[in-house]
Amino acid sequence: MKNFILRVSFFICLLGLAWVFSEVLIGYVQQEARKKLRMEKEYEQAENYIHRVFTQEKKARDSKIWYESRIKQSTEAILIDVLSRFQRQRNDFRLLSIFHDPMGIGIRAEARSGAVVQFLEFCSEELPDFTPVSILLTPPSINQNAGALNCEFIYKRNGFEQSPSKMNPLKPMEKTNEKIQLLSPFPSLKK
Repeated sequence: MKNFILRVSFFICLLGLAWVFSEVLIGYVQQEARKKLRMEKEYEQAENYIHRVFTQEKKARDSKIWYESRIKQSTEAILIDVLSRFQRQRNDFRLLSIFHDPMGIGIRAEARSGAVVQFLEFCSEELPDFTPVSILLTPPSINQNAGALNCEFIYKRNGFEQSPSKMNPLKPMEKTNEKIQLLSPFPSLKK
């Protein structure tokens, strides 16, 4: 009987030690699992940060390339490019002339009101380095295109304005042989 009691007590001690050991082991495994999850989360955050920084750096590099190429282009060439792309979208916007003004470079056009609004939105997206200085909308004269507004937009180039020695300023309304009179394939907006 004494032997049986010793065996039972020994067995109970072993169970107690196993229980304590299992608690320690479970705690250690949980701690390692938490540590691994934390490391995976930190790794994922680091990857996201690197991706975000890489994307920002790529955008900055692309902006720098765009800026450097844009500096080399003349103001007139940029405006003509934007105007021709816009006129491919809308046939109710007719360019009359491009002129130099003391405030910047001007555009005269005939357009319907919807085309004027869309042109201003298009220019705000396509010409981030230009600021509209003046916008003048007048109704057409009695014998002109019905429904078309006479528009005059004056834009100023931001930041890298060409030096006055490179520009040949023209007086408003002065005509030259190089001035573009019409880019639209549609001769008028008359109905």
